[in-house]
Amino acid sequence: MPDHRKDHGRRDAAGHPVTTSGAGSGGSAGAANAGRAAGLKVSPYCSSLRSKKLLAASVPAMTDEDVLDRSMWCWCGETEQILGPDRKASHPEDCRKGRACFGSPFEPLL
Repeated sequence: MPDHRKDHGRRDAAGHPVTTSGAGSGGSAGAANAGRAAGLKVSPYCSSLRSKKLLAASVPAMTDEDVLDRSMWCWCGETEQILGPDRKASHPEDCRKGRACFGSPFEPLL
């Protein structure tokens, strides 16, 4: 029986159609391995971290200097305050993987 689970239009590097498989595809391990294999660089910061400098950024922040301007002011996008949902200060040094309220669509890649 033919496999009808093809992801129409997507092709691998050799030009072959990409098919989805059942168990074992995707998931955090699959995403992490795919990201590492592609050499992707993802921001280490929580996606809720906000600053004036980030509002004007065209690329993801990779360093504290990419987040903070001279005012050194940042806030949490979830609470819209200096404190995050865990009642701790929002700052690039703290808003990273491991914090209870951390969130990122790329978390498996970190």
